[in-house]
Amino acid sequence: MGLSTIDSGITCITVCGNVRPSAPAFVDVPETHPQSEAIAYGSTLGLIQGNPDGSFAPDTYINRAEFVTILMRGEPSDAQSDISSQFTDIQGNEWYQEPVSKAVELGLVRGYDDGSFRPSANISFVEGAKVISTYLGLAGEATADEAWYQPHVDAMAQRQAIPSSITQPDQIITRGEMMQMLYNASQ
Repeated sequence: MGLSTIDSGITCITVCGNVRPSAPAFVDVPETHPQSEAIAYGSTLGLIQGNPDGSFAPDTYINRAEFVTILMRGEPSDAQSDISSQFTDIQGNEWYQEPVSKAVELGLVRGYDDGSFRPSANISFVEGAKVISTYLGLAGEATADEAWYQPHVDAMAQRQAIPSSITQPDQIITRGEMMQMLYNASQ
């Protein structure tokens, strides 16, 4: 495992040569699960910790706060932004305040036009693709003649980081699919 800095200055997680993910340590992720290797990767790096009962719930939808929290576990935790003043639906004392604040500082998330972040809303594939591809420096902003998410989806496709279970751009993703996207995109 190693940390490397990419051109934009964002520290990103990479798996280096001799480190391979071990078998998943979660009771509900057998080696036959489609995302078992990616989940083991996330566990090995300390990005995911699972639930107190030893489960990970890989087939459960992931919300925006959880998604950002998992991704930001790979970053130093020195966020300075007061996100309660940026988003109408965040008070400033929530468990996800620091990771969301860090993601805002890094330009990974902006929220919605109505001023909300919607932390408990499930995240769609295209939203997740934008956050991951931006975090890893794989894609820039869309041009005027393409959908906002197109360069991010293209970057994920180039890295073979679109899980086979994803069939629609706006499809809500699961915890396991999130880990598959991150695992493949960071290779």
